[in-house]
Amino acid sequence: LFVFQVPFGKELNLPAGKHVQICFTKSDGEQVLRSYTPTESSVPGRFDVLFKVYPGGQMGNYLNKLNVGDSAYIRGPTGRLSYKPGEFSVSGRKVICGHVLMLAGGTGITPMAQIVKAVLRNSGRDTTKLTLIVCSSTPEDVLLYHELVGFAEKHQ
Repeated sequence: LFVFQVPFGKELNLPAGKHVQICFTKSDGEQVLRSYTPTESSVPGRFDVLFKVYPGGQMGNYLNKLNVGDSAYIRGPTGRLSYKPGEFSVSGRKVICGHVLMLAGGTGITPMAQIVKAVLRNSGRDTTKLTLIVCSSTPEDVLLYHELVGFAEKHQ
């Protein structure tokens, strides 16, 4: 889990369902650009990104070598989907929903976790029901497992 601080006096203001793009330039001039869905962006002045570092992975290894206080080039929000209570916007088209079925595996859990948190954060006025199915070899391999189980136990 990486925590990014936004510049002083700025907020991310990332709508649920959107993501950011992180970019760096390799020594040979090639640009590497990857999209990530923050798992948390509601805390003013910061946002969290969860990713795995794979041997040979370019972005994960680049970010893993950064030190506290280093800078990264990040832009956004990007993406065609956004969520507000009971309603998705997909490429500008509104889709009203009362129950959302989400399927995820691996790091694909992060966009789902972002929507889950948005619904639960507004549980007083958002009545959307959620079903999340996560595919993994073992429960221990599920990213955010304990956090998601905690949400399920608290909001049944």
